[in-house]
Amino acid sequence: MKILFMLLHDFRFSDWSLETFLTRYHFAKAYSKYVGMRGHEVHLVTFHQDIVKPKTYFYEYYTLHVLPSCLFIPPYLRFGNEHSLHLPQYIKNLGKNVDIIHIHNYWLWSFPYVTLLIKHFAKNAKLIVQYHGETDPSKIIRANILRKIYNYPDLYLVARESEIAFLRKYLLKGPSGSKIIKFPNVGVNHNIFKPVAKKSDDPMVIYVGRIMHERRNKFPFILLRLSKDNLLRDVKFYIVGDGPLLSIFKKYIKKHLLRNAFLTGYLPVSDVAELMSKSWLYFYPGLLERIDGYWDGAVKEALSCGTPTVALNANHEQNVIIEDSMGFLLPCKSVDELVQRLWELLNKNREVIFQKSREVSEKAKFFSWDNIISKLEKIYQILLSK
Repeated sequence: MKILFMLLHDFRFSDWSLETFLTRYHFAKAYSKYVGMRGHEVHLVTFHQDIVKPKTYFYEYYTLHVLPSCLFIPPYLRFGNEHSLHLPQYIKNLGKNVDIIHIHNYWLWSFPYVTLLIKHFAKNAKLIVQYHGETDPSKIIRANILRKIYNYPDLYLVARESEIAFLRKYLLKGPSGSKIIKFPNVGVNHNIFKPVAKKSDDPMVIYVGRIMHERRNKFPFILLRLSKDNLLRDVKFYIVGDGPLLSIFKKYIKKHLLRNAFLTGYLPVSDVAELMSKSWLYFYPGLLERIDGYWDGAVKEALSCGTPTVALNANHEQNVIIEDSMGFLLPCKSVDELVQRLWELLNKNREVIFQKSREVSEKAKFFSWDNIISKLEKIYQILLSK
């Protein structure tokens, strides 16, 4: 098969240079590599803000095309509003020869006209789109205005049940709902992420990810606020990763003399796997309706290391700790309530945590890249046979 992956945003939101993107792990590159390893011809198109001319990189299993971001509409956003004047030509040249076009993230502002370009220049290709998050709060408005365009894709791969419910309510009503498949957003490399160290003697909570200018990053900041509370003074809080807000986090720790909060910055994956293995819980930075492992790459990595996830419950009507297959949901109406519930989980339910730790690393094998790509290949084949 010939597959064209598209990641149509740049990296202003994370402050990644082109060199950083080329050398560090990124899920879009992982998809391209692992699909290419199956013998398929793979291209990946993405944007970057620091270049003025398109660049092409030839790897063993795929070809990467990086286009310059030229326009930012609507203005003032740091993510999802980038456009490249070179994109139509690339869709025309690459799209006419491929079997599958697989777009990562359909809530980017370029998605509507990109879909029309694909319909025009790549009529024979099947169009698959995948959920990787949202750009801003306007998706209900866009869904109502652009419903017809959002019905063009042949298939939606979606990891979150809340997003599946949204699509069925606003975009893919009735029989169109059959276009939706619940599918993990990424896979995990079990050769790296596996239990490699015993659990810390003292309670330890970890978050891994970019510390960026996003709404969801108020939640990693909550970890610092939790570490201030006397009730959690014996809990070690690790925040692993770099990003534009890292210096602000460091100043906060210094100002409040937080001795149980640790900012590591960027770490090699082997060090991340060790810290994850030692941690009692992985703290997901946001609201979740389920903890089933389908959503978020770092969640899968932690699960593979034998560390259950704890997240904030998206159902605000539930006022107790909810145990799910891969972790726990905590009520989050206030920071004080979150402190109390986290303390309760770490102290009164530690045996439940340790039992789940023994279970989740085995369950997480379902999310191996090998398994994910095998399932994706079958989806491609079924779609092409129709």
